[in-house]
Order: sequence, then C-alpha cells, then structure tokens
Amino acid sequence: MDDQKQNILAKKIRQTNFDNSAFPHLDGLALSILQLATLSMYELTAQSIEFVASGITMQNKNAIQSDTNSEAYYFRLQGNSEDEFVLVELSQTFLVSLSQSLLGCSLTAVKNVAPTELDYALISIYLEKFAQQFSIHDFHEPTEAPLFTLAPIKLCDSGAEFLDKVTTKTFLSIYLDISIGSEKMNAMVFHFPLDFIEKCGLLENLILTHENDGDETHWRKIMKANVAATPIDLCVTLDRFEMALSEIPKLKIGDMIPLEKFDRSVDLNLQTVDGELTIGSGILGAAQNKKAVKLVELRNLNVKNDLGATL
Repeated sequence: MDDQKQNILAKKIRQTNFDNSAFPHLDGLALSILQLATLSMYELTAQSIEFVASGITMQNKNAIQSDTNSEAYYFRLQGNSEDEFVLVELSQTFLVSLSQSLLGCSLTAVKNVAPTELDYALISIYLEKFAQQFSIHDFHEPTEAPLFTLAPIKLCDSGAEFLDKVTTKTFLSIYLDISIGSEKMNAMVFHFPLDFIEKCGLLENLILTHENDGDETHWRKIMKANVAATPIDLCVTLDRFEMALSEIPKLKIGDMIPLEKFDRSVDLNLQTVDGELTIGSGILGAAQNKKAVKLVELRNLNVKNDLGATL
C-alpha cells in the first residue's frame, strides 16, 4: 500500500472511536514490555531482570517513592558482577497509546498471506503514538537528558515477510527504534502472542483467535465495521480528488469522490485565509470497483484564498 492510501486510511482511523474496556490489565502488559525492552538493551551484561517497585522518582540522586508519579518502574538487573538498578519513566499517555496499539499492532498472519491494508494503516498510526517517548535512566546518574530513548518505527514490507514466515497466530508486535544520545542502536522488534498474554491474565477479556473466520478474528471484524462507519474529514490536498478547485462547490451529499485519480488535482500548497480548506466529511467505500469516499456532510466553502478571492 502506498503512502497516500495509508495516510487516507490512517486519518480515518484517528477519528474512529474504540472501547478500552477490553484491556483490564494494561499495567501488567506494560511492565512485561518494559522488562523485555530493558533487558534487551543490557543483554551483554545482564542475565535477568527483577521488578522492584513502581511510582519511583529521582531526588538528590536517590530513588524515593512518589505519590504523583505512578508511571515509573524501578528494576534490578542481575548480571555477572554487580547488580545494576534502572529507572524507567513513561509518558503520561503511555497506557493509552498501548491500548490503542493493541487494536492495530496484532497481525493475524496466515501462511503466504501478507497483512491487509487495514493492518498497515492501524500499525502506522498507532505506533506513531505508542510510547511517544519513554526513557530509561541509569539509577546512579540521573540527568535531564534520557540515557535511552525508545521510539516506534513503522511496519515495513520486510517486517510483514518476517511475520509470514514465523507465525500463524495473532501477535502484538512492538517495533522500537533505540538511540543513546545521537547514536542509533539496532532496532528491536517484540512479538507477543496474544493468546499467551491472555492466558497470563493480562488481557483476559480480549476476544482472540477463538472466533476465527479465515484470517479474521472477531474483534478485527468489529474494528473494521467501526472504521467503515466513521466519517473521515476530506481536506483539499494533492492527489486526493479528481476535480478541479472550481468544481468543488458543485459537490452534494451522496457524491462519490474517487481516491485514485490524480489528474486535475488541487495544488497541495493552496493557502486560504481560514487555513486548511476542508470541504466536508464522508465514509470510505467503493464506486465502479474503485476506492471512493461518499459525502455525508458538506462544510461552508465560502473561504478566501491568499489573494482574497472567494472560491
């Protein structure tokens, strides 16, 4: 799927509502992910990792229990020589981002079948939000700058091929790009079998592979239905519409706008007094076997461009 299609679908997914109640033990799942990520970065020196406490913060080079900072985890890394203590601090949106990523980062990979466009779009948008930044600090050397910064990387074709080869199960896949200061380390990919996570009691209410229909789980069908029923804002951008700018006011509710026609597109750099020109909202669908958006709402199009002319 090219970037344009992915961006269109990702924008729609941003506006889709979903219920987080299926994930009652996000703290436990987050802890498992952080333990694995931390241990992986210390794999040359650490043999095991032990969770010590949560709600820890640094003060005067000492770790103290915090009443306000509950999104911090304190680990003891047990190595060949001395034990090392590590403090992992999370952004305030970490658990929200994790719950969102659960809806998009688990691929139902079937042998010789690549992930769908919905997979790519979900992974793209939610991994951008996943753990926008959480940093790992050496306990003995607290500093304002993070020692380790973990950020997500997008799913690429090679990742999809890897999943096709290794699994026929549903996995939660976390793709992290790690850097120490300006130096980049090798990217890490974590694959968590969701049925195993469920058996551990971390996602006990999540409907997993028990209701498979082909390569679709029940909850993915629900997600697809939510996406299909959610209007997407339509902004005038390059390669989005077949029509010329002068034809936009002629639109009416129910019109189908093709998404794969590039000729006579509106210039991407069009500026208006009111900012970005939005014509309305619609629902993704198809017309004449091509992807299209069906208009369900039209906005006031009496805006002015940067020359003061009314469109």
